[in-house]
Parts: sequence; C-alpha cells; structure tokens
Amino acid sequence: MAGAETHWLFTTKRDGDFAIGGDPARLAEVRHAAAPHPWVWLRQVHGNVVHVVDHGNADAVRGRDGDALVTDAVGLAIAVQTADCTPVLFTSDPDPDGRRVIGAAHAGWRGLVAGVIQATVRAMEELGSAGIRAEIGPCIGVDRYEFGGPELAEVTDVFGRVVVGRTEAGTPALDTLRAAEIACLDAGLLPASIGVGSWACTARDAEAYFSHRARAETGRMAAVIWNHPR
Repeated sequence: MAGAETHWLFTTKRDGDFAIGGDPARLAEVRHAAAPHPWVWLRQVHGNVVHVVDHGNADAVRGRDGDALVTDAVGLAIAVQTADCTPVLFTSDPDPDGRRVIGAAHAGWRGLVAGVIQATVRAMEELGSAGIRAEIGPCIGVDRYEFGGPELAEVTDVFGRVVVGRTEAGTPALDTLRAAEIACLDAGLLPASIGVGSWACTARDAEAYFSHRARAETGRMAAVIWNHPR
C-alpha cells in the first residue's frame, strides 16, 4: 500500500465514448487507455446508493444499481458516467501506511436532493479516511439548464434559492454546480478542499462533451479515479 499515488481524470469526447451499453471490446479499449487498471462502474439510477468496492468484490459490484463508488484498493479504477449531470471525485489524505480512500459520485439533480455526495463522504469516513477533498467535473451550465415547476421547488427545499439561476432566454434554471458545492460543505468538507476546474459547459461545448439535454446524445464521459502503485 505504501507509495501509491492517486490519479484522476474527467474524459472528453476525444477520449472516446464511455456509455456502459456500448460495444464491450471498444469500451475495454478506451477504459484501458484512460486508466490501465480493472474498472468498476455502475448502472446509475439517480439515487444515493454507494458501493464500497475492492479487488475481492469488484466483479460482484460492477454494473450494479447505484450512483457512487468508494475504495481504498490500489490498482482499481472506479468511475461514473455523465453527459450533463455533475461528476464529483474524492480523495483523502494518506494514513500512516500511505493508504488513501477515494470516491466517485454521479450527482444529477435527483441524486443531489437524495444526498449522494454526503453518502459518499460518509462511506469514505467509515473506511477511516481523513482530510477529504473533492473535485467537481464538467456539467451543464446554469444558463443552459432550464428547470422549473415542482422539481425546482424540490431542489430549493434542500439547497435554498441560491441554486436558482436564469437561462440565456431568462427562464428559471438550476445551478447544479453550486448545489454540488453546497452538498460537499454539508458533508463536512472545507471550502478550500472543494475544487472546481475551469470546465466548459457540456451543453455549450459540443466538440468536447456529450450532452443528453442539449443534443440528445447517447455518448457519455467518464469521471475516473484510482490509486496507482509507484
């Protein structure tokens, strides 16, 4: 375990299509190119179920219903797939033996309301992690995510009106990025431990990202993280 280092990646279209229903041989090829370790992924259902996985149960967990994965294993890649929803990757400080706990969460609006981010952090803490940090990946921008009615009320009941924005056309919109940040804070992460890269909006940047909402694309990006042996 000592000497392992954590690697993570948010893929783009240039890395390939990571939709789990794709050709198995092609999927194996793009996965290996992105992270050269055995992969574990889920059939995402927009909930808050977290699976703790290791080399012993990877085959049993792979492809199960759920929206987040947590592991402290070395040489095992855990991944979620997105095409507008918010991916969040987590890592912890190493323990005295060099062990790091890592996590990956798929956080669409339903998962955010259900507490998938908080559940992922709890699962990491139960494995003994400390000093957890989060990196929030590419998602749909608030100005492209028209969102209203009972669904918007459901989200604001949890996160408040701060997650409400406006589209370019001036209609009500949802800021899932802000909601993910709030969920990380609610899970106990410090503001300085929440990373938000300078990602383009998945709906706006058709060259780099798949978008289900803007273009009805069936392709998916992957958010993948792994502990790599040195």
